[in-house]
Amino acid sequence: MKISLFILIIFGFLLTTACQKASTQVVLQTIKFQSETLNRAVGDNLQLTPIFTPSVFSSIDVVWSTSNDAVLTIQPDHTIHANKAGSAWITVKDKNSATAGKCLIIVN
Repeated sequence: MKISLFILIIFGFLLTTACQKASTQVVLQTIKFQSETLNRAVGDNLQLTPIFTPSVFSSIDVVWSTSNDAVLTIQPDHTIHANKAGSAWITVKDKNSATAGKCLIIVN
């Protein structure tokens, strides 16, 4: 009787674990821009739109930054202003991972 009960418990455990749906976690793979390098004139404003892969991440919170705020500044609405001649990287980074995309902007 004990063996039958033990086998029944094992069978029930295997049945419930085998029927559970495996979770599939979607992970942000890349962030990039339409172009890796852009040329702009002093005084120009531009909007960059990050491209997320997979696209389901297109509405995630990201952090915008510039490598040289004397050349390029980023406004609160993410408009980028070309202040003076030079070059700078604009980086968009996912707040929850190390995934980031960069665009080099050369200001003439």
